[in-house]
Amino acid sequence: MSLKAKDFGVVGDGQQHNTLELIALRDHIRAGPDRIWHVEFEPGHYAYGDERWLLFGNRTVILEFNNSTVECLARPLLPLGAGPITWVAEYPATPTSANATSPPGYLIEDTEAGQDIARLVAGDDGFVAGDRVLVAGCIQQTSQDGTEGWGWPPNFKVFEWKRIVEVIDSSTLRFEDPFRFEYRTSWPDLVHSFNGLPYGAPRLWRCRLDDGRHINRSLTIRNANFIGGRDRAPGTFSPISPRGWHLALESCRADAGTVCWPSEARRNDYVDCQLWCHQVEMDKIVESVRFERCEIRNRLSSGGASVLDVSFRDCNFYGFVQATPRRSWTFEGACHFYGGVQLGPGLTNTPLALTGRASAV
Repeated sequence: MSLKAKDFGVVGDGQQHNTLELIALRDHIRAGPDRIWHVEFEPGHYAYGDERWLLFGNRTVILEFNNSTVECLARPLLPLGAGPITWVAEYPATPTSANATSPPGYLIEDTEAGQDIARLVAGDDGFVAGDRVLVAGCIQQTSQDGTEGWGWPPNFKVFEWKRIVEVIDSSTLRFEDPFRFEYRTSWPDLVHSFNGLPYGAPRLWRCRLDDGRHINRSLTIRNANFIGGRDRAPGTFSPISPRGWHLALESCRADAGTVCWPSEARRNDYVDCQLWCHQVEMDKIVESVRFERCEIRNRLSSGGASVLDVSFRDCNFYGFVQATPRRSWTFEGACHFYGGVQLGPGLTNTPLALTGRASAV
């Protein structure tokens, strides 16, 4: 189904703050049927003050910006603990300490790699077959004395996204595929410096798609030129981290006033993009990132908890590349490095493939 953004009052003059109009567009899609929604923006400069208009929930959405400038004037949404899988009040409500964050997740009992069942320490009758969940634990970055977690929260060492296929009882859930990692109740909870909430012990978070507030099923953004919000320091705006199951950017640009954080979608695809942003950091709770025919102008890194799998095809890297993958970094076609490469210790047991004409310059 095709929609025109202008029919919802969205104006691309660079002056109007389109937040309410874009949220009206989002809510129209949320309330509509489950089909592919294609939204057309006329060429222009679109400013808005709240990224939550990008949360379309259980829908497949394509946003065609027709080479428009896209500018967010507000603080970016934050990762786990303050956004994607905990309650955040809807715009224009002002978040408070009571509604901006909530105690994280459901504690789970010891779980072995290879099994497909998790048991909750305390049951909950709210789960249904089809629910998406994140299972994670063990903070990787801690204070020197090991009593506090830090970094962009919460830097899990172990994580995986799952889908429930059977609710056996209020405390027992079966998933569509086996666990990749083991989870131990002996992992300590640490108070996180960012929001003062405890993380570390193995937990399960429900990431429902039905209310549209937390997560996207599939979002594709085409031909958008992201710029840093006016009157903000360079590198303080992350334009392309809408959370969800799948995020794709096609033929997009991001200027030096932005930071690209593919940290809130399970699977990320960047195709024909010019990422001139301050930094591209592949981190946190991401399973895979794919770059194809992309130009990355500044630093590309994968540190902290890191991403599981990354692939590059026909890409040019002009800044420093730092790799600490959990499983694999794959380079294919003509990949050129102009700014240096540091391959971290995570590569010692990780296949690093340089195929075709991949090379360092």
